[in-house]
Amino acid sequence: MERAIVGMCGDGGNDCGALRASHAGIALSEAEASIVSPFSSKARTIQSCVDLVKEGRCALATSLSSYKFIVMYGEMLVFTKVFGYYFNVIPSEWTWIFLDSFIVVLLSTSLTQAKPAKKLSKYRPTARILGWETLATLLGMLFINYIFTSSAIAGWFLNAPEFECREFDGNLVDIRKWWLLGDNYEAEVITFLLLFQILGMATLFNLGFEFRASWWRNWIFQVIVGSFISLLLFMLFLPPNAAGCAFRLNCGTDEALIAEGLTPVGVDEFLVPWEHNLLSTEAKLTIFGFALGNYICNWLWANLVVLGPVRKWARRNRPQTKLQLVH
Repeated sequence: MERAIVGMCGDGGNDCGALRASHAGIALSEAEASIVSPFSSKARTIQSCVDLVKEGRCALATSLSSYKFIVMYGEMLVFTKVFGYYFNVIPSEWTWIFLDSFIVVLLSTSLTQAKPAKKLSKYRPTARILGWETLATLLGMLFINYIFTSSAIAGWFLNAPEFECREFDGNLVDIRKWWLLGDNYEAEVITFLLLFQILGMATLFNLGFEFRASWWRNWIFQVIVGSFISLLLFMLFLPPNAAGCAFRLNCGTDEALIAEGLTPVGVDEFLVPWEHNLLSTEAKLTIFGFALGNYICNWLWANLVVLGPVRKWARRNRPQTKLQLVH
């Protein structure tokens, strides 16, 4: 028989050749002979084969989730730069440090800590990086994120009365100070939306109860993403503080803060003439509302299309072609 995927289990004794030749061999022994097998188990029971399949499916599903997270991260940065070029602004340097050194590294690592599902599914996860399930996830979320970002900027920000006389103009500032090009309302709104979107996508890619344990059981991921979201809410809703001013979000010079009746935080220079980018309560709630609506739409897409009834329909009506065996 050819073209078959072969699994083999044994005690690692006289079946060493079969264990080594199979695609997935598991030795049910602690003897030295078991080193010829890719996998071994202390429990001398056939249940170890089921455990191996569950671990393998979990690893495959997790690998695809990490892949989708990195791809979406890159695509969202493209959108951010496009909007930034339009307004001639860029997020602050600490925003990029936070994204590249903390969010990507810690979230992509903690995503891989998911545990396998307790029950073995009769289906296997997709292994196609360009299959319909992967592309549906990426293209769907990408479209949703673009719609919400465009709506927030074109539909709200450009028409909000509090921003009408405070539009950023590169001709009025020292453009050579590129590290201060985040000192404006345009970059602030773009940054908040980007950070909320990336954190929201990471939580959605942690879902996948069919092959992995429930999302809340990956406690390492929950602690990390919870800390990041708390920091983001802290910078958005609280008065100007050291963390927000490091990111140049909801901040201003000491003189501008004192004039607004706020406590100074030690900022001496701000690029725009009015020396701050303080947000009103209404603006803060609007930004959070866009971020929350964005997340809800992505959650509905992931659970109703990618992981839900639509996937079940596709499995039933458009199953993958079975591997043809040659005897």
